[in-house]
Amino acid sequence: MRLSAIAGLAAAIVCAVAPAVAQTPFRDVRWGFEVTLPDGWVGERADSDFTRAWFAGPDNAAMCGVTAVDEPSLAGDTQAEIDRRMASGAYNNEVADEHRRDGIEALSARGWPVDHDGRKALRGESVIIYEGVRVRAHKLLVAVPGRAYNVNCIAPDADFAKWEADIAALIASFRVIKPVI
Repeated sequence: MRLSAIAGLAAAIVCAVAPAVAQTPFRDVRWGFEVTLPDGWVGERADSDFTRAWFAGPDNAAMCGVTAVDEPSLAGDTQAEIDRRMASGAYNNEVADEHRRDGIEALSARGWPVDHDGRKALRGESVIIYEGVRVRAHKLLVAVPGRAYNVNCIAPDADFAKWEADIAALIASFRVIKPVI
């Protein structure tokens, strides 16, 4: 136990004195998206059913994930049709519905349509209990013909103000790019 505490302290010291890393672009050409990671954040590709990438802040307290799924119900729609549905608020309950489906206790949840990267999207915020910890989540849902993307970022509710600017910048930087198939 003492050895793990010393190792944890050493890692914290190394992280505290490490120089800030310049903002880093993260691109996934297969799934067709890119984000710019804030200073000190790291990212890695994920290989799950839906999650395509994970990003973590310098002390791993804040995390973001990007999911991308092929969405047959959007395949026949034009971007203009999708934008009209997004702007109408048709997806306003997406945040709360997703939490209920996943069995997560949502203490509060709201969503609203926004303009993002030349198209309509849904932004959402919620406070949830995740693995026994009260966390604040910010998300962005973007739909394009045939595909849906979800950028979901979380941090402990008590420390959220520390990460809010980084999370907002990461979400704002999300772009859909032409996928390489």
